[in-house]
Amino acid sequence: MKKINEVPSINKIYDKETEIKKQREIERKKKIKEELDKQLLKIIQKDIEQKRRKSIL
Repeated sequence: MKKINEVPSINKIYDKETEIKKQREIERKKKIKEELDKQLLKIIQKDIEQKRRKSIL
């Protein structure tokens, strides 16, 4: 049975904060990766287009 005015342990609070920080970091890395993937795709598309133009000439 829990006491009504029981304070959550510091370890639980710390663990929760650590978990939130990890999740945020994961989300941040995902966004960065998506952005880099978009940039890479643009570069590849430009390269393909240039090769196409060269082959036409």
